[in-house]
Amino acid sequence: MVDYEDDARQRDHELSKDVDASAPHHTAPAPGAPRSPLSSASAYVQMSADEAFLMYRSRFRMLYAGYVTLIVLLGIGAIAALDAHDMPAYLFMLLLIGVLFVLFNLVMNTRFRELQGILYNDCDVEKYRKVMERFAAQWKRRSTQATVALELAFCAFAADDVAGALDELARMGTKRRPMVQQIRVLNVSVLCCNDLGDIAGRDAAMAELRALAAGGIRVKKLAREVAQLLRALDIACMDHQAWSADDAAFMREELAGARLHFNRVDWYLRLAEYELLHGDSARARAYLDEGLLEPLTPRARRLRGELLARLDEADAAR
Repeated sequence: MVDYEDDARQRDHELSKDVDASAPHHTAPAPGAPRSPLSSASAYVQMSADEAFLMYRSRFRMLYAGYVTLIVLLGIGAIAALDAHDMPAYLFMLLLIGVLFVLFNLVMNTRFRELQGILYNDCDVEKYRKVMERFAAQWKRRSTQATVALELAFCAFAADDVAGALDELARMGTKRRPMVQQIRVLNVSVLCCNDLGDIAGRDAAMAELRALAAGGIRVKKLAREVAQLLRALDIACMDHQAWSADDAAFMREELAGARLHFNRVDWYLRLAEYELLHGDSARARAYLDEGLLEPLTPRARRLRGELLARLDEADAAR
């Protein structure tokens, strides 16, 4: 739930439809959900931060060099076709240039999502922070700096530093952002403000997110994802004692669709708390199984520890 872009997009992108979302009973905390985090480890899991960044940069440079070369060749072809008054060939060259531009950006977006796996699948907060800092030092464009600030905000949130996450968001400024980036900013803002007890800030971010949804998102898939995000944030921010069976069913559906380990852990923790609040200690402990949850971010590790302590207290009181 925390990374909207890569786990709403993968609900379809990284929150996709995997398996049966039925409730766990005795052994497996979620039928069909991956039990081994290694199955979703990033391509950079065995690398240091420097190695990961250098690998990404070398791939970028290779792709960019090929892209520029093809653009130049197609441009020369377009000029030659224009000189020859061959309008169909000229238009075809322009079409190829446009297609190449789209393909290059799609490939680079895919490469960047692979890099994000350091945080969202490996849960290696410190490594990802170092990679993003090198990223910011390498590319100085304003849009790149805003992207880095957002990623560092997610790093700070995962590191259990919600105030630091909000500071990173503030560093992005107030300039108009792309829709998906704005949704991600509001996502993490809601969660951070909620943790800090800043109800006014939380509600303002939620209202802005609802306004975006109500304003008519033309891409149907994105509109559906935002609706799911709003439901997830409502569940996160409401009094947990008020969680209903319908809320738990939604959590299980999201867990079954989650492919990012970061988000699987979030839903496991929420479901464990739901079962704890409803008196099913055995099922709650099953959701908190260390082998299932590892690797954990500092925030998730703290939350797991708090839930285990509450379970121990509840069991001792029986």
